[in-house]
Amino acid sequence: MFNRLYEILRIVFILIWIVLGSTTIAAEQKTYPKVHHETLQRYALYDNPELAAYVTKVGQRIVANSDTPNKEFNFFVLDDRNVNAFTPGQGLIYINRGLMALLTSEGQLAGVLAHEIGHDVGRHVQRGKTKRTLGDLGAIAAAVLTGNNSTKSALDMANAERFGAYRRELELEADEYAAEYLYRSNYDPKEMLGVLGVLKDNEVFHSRVSGSGRGTYHGVFADHPRTDKRLQEVILKAGTLPPGENFRGREEFRKIMTGVVFGDNYDGNKRKDQERFTHKNLGITFLYPVGWSQITKGKNIILKDAEKTLQLKITVEKTTDKSLSSQQVLEAHYPDDLSGIEKIDQEATKDLGTLGRRAQQRVAVIQVGRNTFHFQGIAKNNQLTDEQDQVFVEIIKSFRRASRRDLLPDEVKRIYYKRLEPGETFASLATRYRTLGTHTESHYRLINGYYPRGEAEPGTYIKLVK
Repeated sequence: MFNRLYEILRIVFILIWIVLGSTTIAAEQKTYPKVHHETLQRYALYDNPELAAYVTKVGQRIVANSDTPNKEFNFFVLDDRNVNAFTPGQGLIYINRGLMALLTSEGQLAGVLAHEIGHDVGRHVQRGKTKRTLGDLGAIAAAVLTGNNSTKSALDMANAERFGAYRRELELEADEYAAEYLYRSNYDPKEMLGVLGVLKDNEVFHSRVSGSGRGTYHGVFADHPRTDKRLQEVILKAGTLPPGENFRGREEFRKIMTGVVFGDNYDGNKRKDQERFTHKNLGITFLYPVGWSQITKGKNIILKDAEKTLQLKITVEKTTDKSLSSQQVLEAHYPDDLSGIEKIDQEATKDLGTLGRRAQQRVAVIQVGRNTFHFQGIAKNNQLTDEQDQVFVEIIKSFRRASRRDLLPDEVKRIYYKRLEPGETFASLATRYRTLGTHTESHYRLINGYYPRGEAEPGTYIKLVK
């Protein structure tokens, strides 16, 4: 009995500590650098200073008309194709370029940022954590009192349902803040409905194409149907701006989005002191030092350093016997003077290739797909130093099967705009500019706000990808 009482008192103490701690705004602000650092460990910033400055300008316009105009807010564009925006609180607002690619005006961008600012103003992240923790600890306390773990399981399920409802209430509260802040900033609050339509269309598009709702964004874009009366009431409550006073900013948004990456942002997946070679037909890739030359001659890929003192030749041939390991192939190729044999990856369970040494040469064999690749590294005057040999080893160890992430920057697709000519349709544009594969027409309709049907008037600026 004493032990059970002790556990109950301990839980009560923890509850009090959590509730009091969660209300300390000063304590939250101290964790700002840590939270931002952790975010950037998972996501990269999009390298576009003009776009970053534009998003910050729009965001700060809304902050100035919010309920916390003196609080410091920072806005960041993430280099991520997925459709999302979020805030961990503490004045940090993140938006993916993948979400921006679906928007058609500054007003819609303002609607997204205002929603996230509303979450921050309402301290929804902290309130949500407190609500969930209190429910979890309450379930533990009930289990201790009753001595029955099934009680905890039942309460956990009930808590999950209650938290889901609570989260939806927080989303609507964020919408209410957003609509009011848009009105105060001379953005039409109805822009939120425009964003809702675009994001719902995106969800439908991905469900039809891939069988999943990839890219679904929280908030107004996940929890509301298009005809949600509560959301419409929230928007109407904010007010209606007189004709001519609401700012949409289509032209401004179009200018800043021209040239923005659409889809995956291929950067060669490398360090700044490296170049990446990717051969799409062979399906292979590897890294080599900046300043080295690279040429392809028949079945050979030849690398040379800037001083022409080192050469690494990679020869490709069809794999004739798939039962042989890379080590067996290497030993058969150099039966007399091979030494220093080792796996390229000592920890790997798969055969990722084998390294070896010959007199003044670095050699290796790697098998990828149907091909076997032979490596031979030599130095001028047959004077291969250990340092030079290590350069060869690093290049060879970077050699592997290529993925889409390894494509070079010239493979990147970017957004641009053109005026629609008389007689042009989304179908004809998709035929002429078929850059997004089988579903190019649907993609073009989606990113221009005409999904799944309808046509734009001649003279309208249409967002395309090249």
